[in-house]
Amino acid sequence: MASESTLMNSFVLVSIVAILTPVLAYYTLLKFTSMSEIMAIPIMALITMTFIGQSISKQASIAECDNYDNTVSFLNGLKVSFAAITVYFLSYFLTWLKQPFYNLFGTSTKLVVYLIDGFFLAMGSWPAVASAYFVSKKKGCMMNPKALAQAQEKAQSDLDKKSE
Repeated sequence: MASESTLMNSFVLVSIVAILTPVLAYYTLLKFTSMSEIMAIPIMALITMTFIGQSISKQASIAECDNYDNTVSFLNGLKVSFAAITVYFLSYFLTWLKQPFYNLFGTSTKLVVYLIDGFFLAMGSWPAVASAYFVSKKKGCMMNPKALAQAQEKAQSDLDKKSE
């Protein structure tokens, strides 16, 4: 039961961050630089979504075995961000995907556009979050051959000391 609630919390967290990412991009990159929207939002998403994806990956590993692998966590974080950015680009170039939202809100102000972009970032990240979560539970707890050999040597020396 705890595993399902942790995964659900991960979906909620990544959704909130994804929805706020375009707004954050606007107030940090777009408002004060000449960077275009098509560059600023993916850059901000790469930063925020990688961090959140990596955190979710570490959390899943720690919940499973009180250990985590930084490489696995980082790669899972990148997976989350690239999945979200891919769906963002689809929504950016296929503008008809956003039309129902404009009809729903009755306007296309900057805030509405950025919230819609955030929705697409969130929607794109959901499958990657699930994948990262379960891959981390499995691979994040695996020992590399060097660490396994060291653990075996330590266990053997502990056994030798006890037998003396």
